Amino acid sequence: MHVFVSSKIGLSVVIMRLVNALYFVGVATLLWFLLPRRLKSTLVWQWVITMVPLGLFLIPSVNPSSWAITGIGASWIALYGFFQSEGKKKLGLGVVYSLTTFLAAGARGDAAIFEILTAAVVCFLAFRPKRRFAWEAVLPIVLAAVALMFYLTSQQSGVITTGLPEDTAGGTVPLPAKPSALSILVNNLLNSPSLVIGVFGSWELGWLDTALPVVVWAFGSLVFAGVSFGALRSSDWRKIVSVAGVALVVWLLPVYILQRSLSIVGTQVQARYILPLIVLLGGLLLLQTGTRAWMLTGLQRTVVVGALSVSQAVSLHYNFKRYVSGVGSGGGLDLDNKAQWWWGIPVGPMAIWVIGAIAFAVMLAIIARELQQYDEVLPRRRKQEPLPNLT
Repeated sequence: MHVFVSSKIGLSVVIMRLVNALYFVGVATLLWFLLPRRLKSTLVWQWVITMVPLGLFLIPSVNPSSWAITGIGASWIALYGFFQSEGKKKLGLGVVYSLTTFLAAGARGDAAIFEILTAAVVCFLAFRPKRRFAWEAVLPIVLAAVALMFYLTSQQSGVITTGLPEDTAGGTVPLPAKPSALSILVNNLLNSPSLVIGVFGSWELGWLDTALPVVVWAFGSLVFAGVSFGALRSSDWRKIVSVAGVALVVWLLPVYILQRSLSIVGTQVQARYILPLIVLLGGLLLLQTGTRAWMLTGLQRTVVVGALSVSQAVSLHYNFKRYVSGVGSGGGLDLDNKAQWWWGIPVGPMAIWVIGAIAFAVMLAIIARELQQYDEVLPRRRKQEPLPNLT
């Protein structure tokens, strides 16, 4: 991002944000055209159910987590499609996988570890006892080695052995004045799932300074759980093992890091650190495998669109409020009232918020309608159980 730095700080930041947003849109668009037909819905739905609100906040930001989120979400499905494609599309997917992995692993040390995990999970899913697979697997092995090199040369590499530096932030659960290592471990095991809910808005945005109302994370987590649970009907044993493995990493990795530092959930590890893994987990849950297909019904799509539209509109308004007039400024719903920080342009923050909220809702409605034709109908079991002999 340093190439966009200039003496005009505001302009530099806006350009960086636009570049990161365009990078996400560009990668997603390339994958849409390159992936096999049956993976298109998985590609889009994984972003839909995981991006509100934290993903929408971080991807078009100047935070290196932007490349980590985009990279993990794009690289796993690009690699999976790579193993199942031929010709130019296979080459294109290999290029997208290499680019997104390289940028994600170089952006954050933890993302480098996530990319190694991603390569291992996808190779497990796509494994075939054939020579061709062995040759194809060279690509993820090489990229995993590059990611490992990035991690070992990053400042975050010491976290595994020494833990995180001391933090004075308070925890979410009261503990004794001098808790033992065992009590900290139990506390963290029981409260680590709060980081998952934090992705959907229970944790504050920014540097934990923009609190959101409960409706945001309630609707967001409901959509994620509902859609993912429904998609489990289309699973084989490899998908089940992969989902379980990634879920355990999401749960236990923060516990391990916090335990090394003797810290509790609510300090040190933030929800944004595990968001890339949540995107990966969501994508794996939505992956159609086995002999049964899954597809959202019309009512279910309506619920998803409505719930996420409300969640995004509310979180966008609260985030606007934080940066336009301040959290404690009052002013009610009208963002133009008491606005202190805004450009000298004819369009006010209230109009931009309305446009943003409506645009997101319309986008979701279009996605819900258009993706229906791409939902592959997998072979269904037609064998019926014989009727009981009532005589």
